[in-house]
Amino acid sequence: MLTRDVRNALFAGLLLVVLAGGGLGWYFLASPAGHTVKGRAPSATGKPAERGKTKTAPSAAKAPPNKQGGSGNNQVTSAVYASGSSVPVAPPGYTKGTVAARNLPPAGGIRGIFLTGYVAGSSRMPGLITQLKAAGMNAVVINVKDDAGNITWQMNLPAAKAAGADSSQITNIGALLKTLKANHIYAIGRIVTFKDPVYAAAHPGQAVQAAGGGLWHDSMGEAWLDPYNRANWRYVVDVAKQAAAVGFQEIQFDYVRFPADGNHAGLVYPDYTSRVVPAEVISSFLRYADRKLAPYGVEVGADVFGLVTVAHNDLGIGQELLPVAGAVNIISPMTYPSLYANGSFGLANPALHPYTVVYKSVHTARLRLTNGPAVDFVPWIQDFSLWGVNYGAAQLQAQVRAVKNAGYNQWMVWNPACVYNIP
Repeated sequence: MLTRDVRNALFAGLLLVVLAGGGLGWYFLASPAGHTVKGRAPSATGKPAERGKTKTAPSAAKAPPNKQGGSGNNQVTSAVYASGSSVPVAPPGYTKGTVAARNLPPAGGIRGIFLTGYVAGSSRMPGLITQLKAAGMNAVVINVKDDAGNITWQMNLPAAKAAGADSSQITNIGALLKTLKANHIYAIGRIVTFKDPVYAAAHPGQAVQAAGGGLWHDSMGEAWLDPYNRANWRYVVDVAKQAAAVGFQEIQFDYVRFPADGNHAGLVYPDYTSRVVPAEVISSFLRYADRKLAPYGVEVGADVFGLVTVAHNDLGIGQELLPVAGAVNIISPMTYPSLYANGSFGLANPALHPYTVVYKSVHTARLRLTNGPAVDFVPWIQDFSLWGVNYGAAQLQAQVRAVKNAGYNQWMVWNPACVYNIP
């Protein structure tokens, strides 16, 4: 079985051709102890305010204890709120109400690594935590539902159990998250969204179909859930709720897209409707997930193809930069130089130019987001070798410099074997 990196590389060139051819209101409230909470306030009509219309409240530390503080912005009591608790707000033009407190990512930015469930549940964890902290990093992205459709622990979710999705990659999820918290490491739960061979096999009527009947499979022989089907939305978000309930601080949706490779001529979406274009299907799912996860006090993020930073169409997979950014708290393009087709950015072999590829991708995205939705931008960078180009510490540091020079101080590092060239 090929790794995710190789599979993605197989259609990187196709996406570049496509590119060449086509060319709820969130309020941030500061508590006197320096903690930050986040939530949405209803408008005067009772509807959520438009996402991206972000206001910052004055520090509640200036207000007398137990009194409402603020002058013309959000109001918040002078107190520290636990994630998931209710915080009173009354921004001008909105009805007085409460928002769910949300713990934001580390103040200095997310700097993390990816971990499979097997690694996160193994004896490697103490060493990885030590390595992470020594490098000044502060986050881990752990598989919750992996590329094969497996849940990485015995989750208390009947639908997952009935589908045979539960596994024991992580034997004690509570102890793992407690250890991460004790080490001040931000815990992100990765959920592979619509690629799910396990659930597709258990619910074939909700899966992408072949024109001649039966399940459709991508070029790697894997089945996908139909992104149009709302029952699939509920299942994925129910998995996310379970992850939030056990203590993950952020939910990150990966493969939140339509299939990219395989025989599309023989592909059928059972719940297809021409009334909704694919990009709206994806952003609608993310808004739905964000809304359903709000009571849990978690951040919601989405991984997108690296080409999304520069493309002005959905790449044929339903991913567009601004619609996705407008639906989540955090957007993470996979800016792996080895996955850019030869000729990208005028480079004969982009893999040999890690700084240039990452800088141009991230810088372009930053310019496009300047007047766009309010969203945290946390790119994925490459720490794996592919197609005969070796990546080590020098290539990793070049990408980190590129991210910083493009204006961001946060990134996540991907290696499918979870072996990293960080100090």
